[in-house]
Amino acid sequence: MKFSIGILSIILLLGIGAYLFQIEKSNGKIISIATTLETIPKTLSAGIPAKLHIKFEDKKEPFQDLHKDHGRILHALIISENFDIFAHLHPEDFAIITEDTKKNGVYSLDFTFPRAGNYMLSINTQSEFGEIHKNFLVTVAGSPTMEPLGDPDFQKETCVRGYTEEGPDRYIHPILYNDAQEDCTEEYTISLTTESPLVSGKPTTLTYEITQNGSLVKDLNPFLGTAAHIVIIPESFDEVFHIHGIAENRHLNHENDEVKPGEESEIPEEESLDELEKELQGLENLEGELEMLRIPIPIAYAHDEEIPEETLSTSTFGPVIQSEPFIFPKSGIYYVWAQMKHQKNIINSRFILNIE
Repeated sequence: MKFSIGILSIILLLGIGAYLFQIEKSNGKIISIATTLETIPKTLSAGIPAKLHIKFEDKKEPFQDLHKDHGRILHALIISENFDIFAHLHPEDFAIITEDTKKNGVYSLDFTFPRAGNYMLSINTQSEFGEIHKNFLVTVAGSPTMEPLGDPDFQKETCVRGYTEEGPDRYIHPILYNDAQEDCTEEYTISLTTESPLVSGKPTTLTYEITQNGSLVKDLNPFLGTAAHIVIIPESFDEVFHIHGIAENRHLNHENDEVKPGEESEIPEEESLDELEKELQGLENLEGELEMLRIPIPIAYAHDEEIPEETLSTSTFGPVIQSEPFIFPKSGIYYVWAQMKHQKNIINSRFILNIE
């Protein structure tokens, strides 16, 4: 069934509250999807574990038609007002998503805010009507308080440590920028290259290069179905943009032999073309598949294209990751967090950009 989608109204309540937007189907029926945030306890305090319940409703009835995006039913980004604290969470990190969960339309997160102050909780999910994206401003009381926003440092290289995943692509704790930093002689160095100058209203690409202990990292792994998750927040703290990275050179492993773009590849002598043809029987475009084995082809994964599940365990890439093209909507200062994965390590970097 095809739908004509138009956002007719948007009501925004910052804080513990709700968003409402209406969608008109081609049959004239109006779908009103409200997103509500409820926290337990109601008053959030630094250092005290909290439950965050996100409810989706259509005319006060549970909205049940959420679809997975990059392997998760919902992505929740938490960013502090001073841009020093970051987290990327999913309901699946804490519980199995059952049919009852979907029927109730309520998805829950566990989180402990490490500092008092204001945070943005940004929600992304998918439905048959398209993307649902909501931001909630959350205030946390108590102590210690977060540091005031400092003067921007426009460095283009940062040294960080990897955080060991606690399950496949799972890390549920806040990342504190200062704690993530490392001496550049250890762990990971992330370099960022951009166009110069960076101008609002014009598509731009962010290019990351990753090294470890001075060596290029050529065996990065997909993280949550893509090469990188990149979160862009203006200093005005009134929006969150969640985009993804593209594996500039993906390596396809053929048993123990890597096939890499830019290098000559050979079919192992012990395996004949006849045997390969037998293995590839039933696949469409057999000739094209054989050609892929002879000539390495770089494969890019962008915002709406997840890396297929069957390739996750056999795909590596690096040392370069590019963002999908992004248009900065206005001039000003932006903070850019990026997450990528190397083996069992989740790597988090933060850069600050000045947009003209």
